[in-house]
Amino acid sequence: MKKNIEDKKFDRTLLDKYFTVVLAGRPNVGKSTLFNALCSKRIAIEFSKPGTTRDPVEKTVRIDETDILLVDTGGFEFQSHDPLYIDVGLKAKFYIQNADLVLFMVEKDKIIDEDLAFLRYIKRYSRDYILVINKCEGKYPELFSKDIYQLGVPVMFPISAVHRENIGELEDFILNKANSSLKSKKIEIPDSIKLTIVGRPNTGKSTLLNSLLKYEKAIVSDIPGTTRDSIEATLELDDGTVFTIIDTAGIRKKSKVNEDLEYFSIKRSFAAIDESDIVIHLIEPESLVTAQDKKISDRIIQNGKGYILAVNKIDMICKNLQDSKPEKSRSISQYSHNEFKKLENIIDQQFPHINYVKKIFISAKEDINLDSLILYAKDLYYRIKSENKTSQLNKILQSIEDKKPILIGNSFLNMLYMIEAHKVPRIFKIFTNKDPSQIPSYYQQYIINELREQLNLESIPVRIKFEKRKKEK
Repeated sequence: MKKNIEDKKFDRTLLDKYFTVVLAGRPNVGKSTLFNALCSKRIAIEFSKPGTTRDPVEKTVRIDETDILLVDTGGFEFQSHDPLYIDVGLKAKFYIQNADLVLFMVEKDKIIDEDLAFLRYIKRYSRDYILVINKCEGKYPELFSKDIYQLGVPVMFPISAVHRENIGELEDFILNKANSSLKSKKIEIPDSIKLTIVGRPNTGKSTLLNSLLKYEKAIVSDIPGTTRDSIEATLELDDGTVFTIIDTAGIRKKSKVNEDLEYFSIKRSFAAIDESDIVIHLIEPESLVTAQDKKISDRIIQNGKGYILAVNKIDMICKNLQDSKPEKSRSISQYSHNEFKKLENIIDQQFPHINYVKKIFISAKEDINLDSLILYAKDLYYRIKSENKTSQLNKILQSIEDKKPILIGNSFLNMLYMIEAHKVPRIFKIFTNKDPSQIPSYYQQYIINELREQLNLESIPVRIKFEKRKKEK
């Protein structure tokens, strides 16, 4: 069945707020390089292989005092029959139709039939467009071949995206266009919770993003490695809470990473973990926790991020249970609850060092338990940000010591007082009468467990540091 843009749901929230500039053109003309130059940092992945960018990448950028929405679209071929690239094309066409300004990119010395197909579409459907001619390095960048002039575009900008040449002039042009537009608003985006979705390939990360947003933001495919860039989207709850959700590339073992592009995608996924407030680590019931999941987990814990383990595709479990249900009087929810409890026990056995992490069973495809997932993420964020007074911490410390004292050498461990030394990662510092090397690891874990329970720190990595208080002279 042929897909039309009208058949797809797209989000217009940012498009309606900002003057929107869309980069469009065939694969490998330098769109992502220009996007990064205009953003003044690397956001989209730059790579010489055609088809690197698939999902559109959005970023609000400020030129002087004006905020602009910049969109890097995926390159595609108009005549392609590949379902994946048909989806890439549908998304690019949507942004071309709804942009305030399209930057149609070509190469200085290479105009091909695919460029002409793009230009015909842009002339017909876009509101406004200019021609951006890339790879114009050299002494006379404005000298073009007759193929460029035959395109018939009145406004042309020669640039070198990779060398950042003429980017300032292009920015000035965009700024003038934006300021003359009625839509050039300076809007303050409310503080948002950065929520990153990570996991191995094909665990359903892009499907989860789309289901949370209620529209198709990320391209979903059974082909591993479909998502290459980290994709950002905004989700606002009814109470005004705003999430910035980041869908990342699937993270595979190094031995299975067979091209440089995937290496950079995975590197970007780890960077997204580092910059997030909360991470949803997606796994599947079939394989549960693998060695690669443990590496992902280590990265989350190392950075002290709020951590949710989401077991996706539970619709398949429910279906299997439904097919084998022995008694019609018992509901599927009872069976699935028992099954999920078994899976949770298996995960805790495989992965004991994250037994404090909340496990939520979901189906991104069927929209099962996603409300619980996002509400838990919201609650987790506010618990991460909560302040703990030193007086409260010392009461808890005293209760721990009273409950389970420990003899070290010839005397008991005396925990004098405790402070919260760092919030993310959450680090508590305890001053004692003993050298830190003398305190057994099992007792340290006991203290962490008590702190987590009494301070409501479920799903928050916690560390403690001991320091022996020097005797006063």
